[in-house]
Amino acid sequence: MDDRALQQSFADPRLRAAGEALARNEFPRAEALLRAHLAQHPDDAVAFCMLADLAMRIGRLDDACMLLQRCLHSAPGFDAARLE
Repeated sequence: MDDRALQQSFADPRLRAAGEALARNEFPRAEALLRAHLAQHPDDAVAFCMLADLAMRIGRLDDACMLLQRCLHSAPGFDAARLE
């Protein structure tokens, strides 16, 4: 994923709101925002990575692994997903 695509993804208001919800541990709200975003942008690696983070936090490790794989499939160069 190039820096420009990453910046565009982070600039999305829904992803910013999801990030804020994650920071406040409002997991149902964050998940709803991320799933709505992915319905419109099914290849958004940042959204997949954020959803994987959420899954890890609530103990859904199998889901987190699958989401990180989807993230890397969408953006093989997205190294942040490899560090999760």
